[in-house]
Amino acid sequence: MLPPKVTSLIQPMDQGVIQNFKCFYRRSFIQGLLNADCDVTDFQKKFTVKDAVYAIALSWNQVKNTTLQKCWRKLWPAANPASDLTLQTDEEENHQDAPTKVLDVVRSADNPLKSLP
Repeated sequence: MLPPKVTSLIQPMDQGVIQNFKCFYRRSFIQGLLNADCDVTDFQKKFTVKDAVYAIALSWNQVKNTTLQKCWRKLWPAANPASDLTLQTDEEENHQDAPTKVLDVVRSADNPLKSLP
């Protein structure tokens, strides 16, 4: 049995890559929903596997290389020769700003949800 809190160290994708990807995917899905000319139920009915695959590909391409490099740091420090000073935290800032960006998309869309605080 492994000690507590070790699983995230030995599973590099748990170091923020999946969370970062999910934020991009959710933003893409919400943008598609807001740009659709139908209600939520119709949008979900029309959302196909092909649409999901395209959204996944788009979201994965938005995950930065530095995010992937950083996920290996704790498990395999030698795999990342760059120092901590040279790697910027852009993806962490993007992740923190994701809810604000989603609200901006909602506010800018021609949608009844436009009046969100």
